[in-house]
Amino acid sequence: MIDRQEGGTRLHKGSKQSGPSTPLISIVTVTFNAVELFPDTLKTIRAQDYPNVEWIVIDGGSTDGTIDILRANEDVIDFWVSEPDRGMYDALAKGFERANGEILCWLNAGDMFLFGALSTVAEVFQTHPEKNWITGMQFRHLPRCKIIDCYIPPAYSSDLIGCGAYGKSLPFIQQESTFFRRSMLDRVSMERFREFKLAGDLYLWFCFSKHDRLTLVMAGLGSFCTHAGQLSEDRESYWKEADTFLDRITFALRIKILARFPLGYFPLRYKIRMAGSAMLTWVKGKGWQ
Repeated sequence: MIDRQEGGTRLHKGSKQSGPSTPLISIVTVTFNAVELFPDTLKTIRAQDYPNVEWIVIDGGSTDGTIDILRANEDVIDFWVSEPDRGMYDALAKGFERANGEILCWLNAGDMFLFGALSTVAEVFQTHPEKNWITGMQFRHLPRCKIIDCYIPPAYSSDLIGCGAYGKSLPFIQQESTFFRRSMLDRVSMERFREFKLAGDLYLWFCFSKHDRLTLVMAGLGSFCTHAGQLSEDRESYWKEADTFLDRITFALRIKILARFPLGYFPLRYKIRMAGSAMLTWVKGKGWQ
C-alpha cells in the first residue's frame, strides 16, 4: 500500500506569486473518495477567467479513482498530495500552509465557483484594501452543477457571528463564497483548528470576526452542493463542537437576532441602505462601492 502520493505543476515549474495587478488567489480543496463530485469542482475552476490562480488539493488517501483524476488534470492543479490525515480541518490546514496566495479560500469537492467569481474577488480586494474578508450571495446546487436556490442575505454582524447566530437562528455564512486575506490566518490558532471534525469553518469565522467585519459583496461567487452523506448533515454534533468556543448569547443579542429575522425578506434597496459599508454593490462607471 502506498501511503503518500503527490503531483502538480509546482513540482516542475515552481510556485506562483502575486503580480502588481493580479494578486495570487489560492484555492484549497480537501477530498476523500470524491470521484463522483470532484469533476464538477474541476470544471468550474477551469472555467474561471482570472489569470493568477493557485489550486491545492489535499486528499485523504482516496481509493475510488480520485487520484487518477488528479493526475490527469495536473495542468490546472498546482499541487496535490494524497495521504492519511486526522480529518477535514487537519487537511485544510495542510493546504493553507502550502498556499502562496495573498487571497485564500477553500472549495470542497462537489462545490463550485460561479463564472467570473475570482476576477470579481481580485477586483474587490484591490479596490478596497481596507477589506480583509468578504462573502457573496448564497447559491445552492445539485450534482452536475444544477443551481436550485439563491439567497441574498442582509449584512453580517460580528457579534452575531461570535455567538453562532448564523447557522443556529439565521442562515449560515456560505463558506464556498467566502474569501480572505492571508493575514487573517494570523488571528487563528491553527493547532486548535486542526482538531475540529465538523465546526472548523465556524471557528475560522469566529476568530476573523474578532478583528474585522465581514463584508457582503452583491455578486455570485460560489455555490454549495447538496448531496447525500455530507458532514454538514450532523447538526447536533456540529453545534456541540461549536459551543466549545462560541460566545454566550446574551439577552441583548437575542433581541438583535429576532430583529434580523424579517431583514431577509426586505427588498434589496433596504438591505443595501441598512448595511452601509458592510455591503458592496457594483455601480456603473464606479465599480464596487
